[in-house]
Amino acid sequence: MNKIFFLKRIILITTSAVFAFVFIQTGPLYAAARYAEGFSVCGNVLTVLRPYPGGEPIEYILYSEDEKPKINPNQRAIKIPVSDFVSASTTLLPYWDVLGVSERLTGQGFKSYVYEPEKLAAEDIGPGFSVNIEKILALSPGVVFLNAALPAELDQANRLESLGVSVILTGEYLENHPLGRVEWLNFFAPLFGEDAETRANEYVSSTVRSYENLRVLTENIAERPEVILNASWGGTWHVPGARSLFVHFIRDAGGSYNLDSSERSDGIPMNIESIFAKSGKAEFWLNSSAWNSLSDGLREDSRYALFKAFKDGNVYNNTRRVNPAGGNDFHEGGVLKPDIILADIISILHPELIPNHEFFYYKKLF
Repeated sequence: MNKIFFLKRIILITTSAVFAFVFIQTGPLYAAARYAEGFSVCGNVLTVLRPYPGGEPIEYILYSEDEKPKINPNQRAIKIPVSDFVSASTTLLPYWDVLGVSERLTGQGFKSYVYEPEKLAAEDIGPGFSVNIEKILALSPGVVFLNAALPAELDQANRLESLGVSVILTGEYLENHPLGRVEWLNFFAPLFGEDAETRANEYVSSTVRSYENLRVLTENIAERPEVILNASWGGTWHVPGARSLFVHFIRDAGGSYNLDSSERSDGIPMNIESIFAKSGKAEFWLNSSAWNSLSDGLREDSRYALFKAFKDGNVYNNTRRVNPAGGNDFHEGGVLKPDIILADIISILHPELIPNHEFFYYKKLF
């Protein structure tokens, strides 16, 4: 592991009361994440601070000896280096690629939605919210990586643990900053060895640098066009909260977003009338469901034609890289390519800032 420094003692003294406490910690302390809020790495302890919405932190104690360390109820012991593993989510695939450990992946959830399934040798373990427990047991992996966004996913994690399988609940999908998801490479890397840690450090540094170089292009932009996001589904239009991941993209790309003035990070259900009243005059529309054309939108709801962005032909969707089965690389590889997503959006909102840019994830709908 890449050791930054050894922390022996921290003494905190308050100025409002006469007391102090001492925190003793031995072992290497890793540099704090700059953007991610959901994990910490300290010595041989990986902590997932938000394993699922409303969940308590879980500590994963890494060990390389034959005997497991003694652990508390909120801790799990994980033997390293992890030689083989199962992953329930397709959004984790780019992490394994960057870390150079894809060949260790023996089981994959939602395999039919992988963007390039022909490159993946891992067995299909079924959808992430209902994995095939028996198949996972037959694979006998060193670790199973699961998301627990749904109660059913948490239930299957508990069942796997009760059967003696090591499970790590990951919370990268809960990050609200695009670069926060990238920093999760530094959480996964210690599980796989020094080469993975080197790869993680290099990738995070280069991606942060690339993203920030793009962001400063719009820092002093005076005109910030308004953007609306998503589209109605089943009569409800779920719009991102003001602290959500994609609103970060919009603001960093030099746009404005007016559908939520709170500090929420989750989706907010609204109807089309409310959205039109608030943002009917927005200049741009991004991430319009599964549309491949403006006609697709009109078939869903003819009222979309009332929106300025629709009338002006400024509707762009993140469906440039979708395979015949519906696997969308925006939601897979894009997890670790926020700089490329940002470049696409800047090119949409302020094309003069990146002349001759070719869209990677986005396409204009006609």
